[in-house]
Amino acid sequence: MDTMIDAMRACQLGEEEISVSVYTKAFELENQAALLALANENTTTLTWSVLCRSAAWIAIRAGLFDEAEKIALTALARGAHPEEKAKLLDALFMASQKQGYRLRVFEEENPDIPVAKIKERELLNV
Repeated sequence: MDTMIDAMRACQLGEEEISVSVYTKAFELENQAALLALANENTTTLTWSVLCRSAAWIAIRAGLFDEAEKIALTALARGAHPEEKAKLLDALFMASQKQGYRLRVFEEENPDIPVAKIKERELLNV
């Protein structure tokens, strides 16, 4: 937690290089906690889901988009807690968007769905 506070403080002060470095350190710590929680069969689904979600979003702040994708996908594949699924999906889509990927929903091929609804759910290139 102290590492995250330091990273946010550096970011607020406009010290981009320092904040990225500290966010990277925070990600390493949070990712380690998430991986340990995933490996422990006695850890609740909510606990490891929260740790994975947190690690994914910290990775995004650190610019580690591949790592964010991996941890979010791992949690989703393992059956993340229902309260965390949407947040993990948001992290996954944000990491993909930051890398310049454009994702489209399968409904685009379905003419019965209004175009406006598709555009609301579509991620555009950065």
